[in-house]
Amino acid sequence: MQYITEENMPIFQEATRLRDESIRLHKEWLAEVEESNKGRTSFEDTEPKFNEYLAATKKWKDFQDVHAEILLAKVQN
Repeated sequence: MQYITEENMPIFQEATRLRDESIRLHKEWLAEVEESNKGRTSFEDTEPKFNEYLAATKKWKDFQDVHAEILLAKVQN
């Protein structure tokens, strides 16, 4: 079993940053979809933001895969 150490904190911070970026882009894309549903823009206009969101999510998931052992470590009591 691995425990979280001070040296691991940059990995947790980067994972949080990547997650937050993915969430932000998802919200932005949903806002664009809402505008499309109201007829203000074309649905095709939402594709660039959707692709940006997908790329950010993939980057976050890949980071999690690479650092899974650390990200799943336990806090030592």
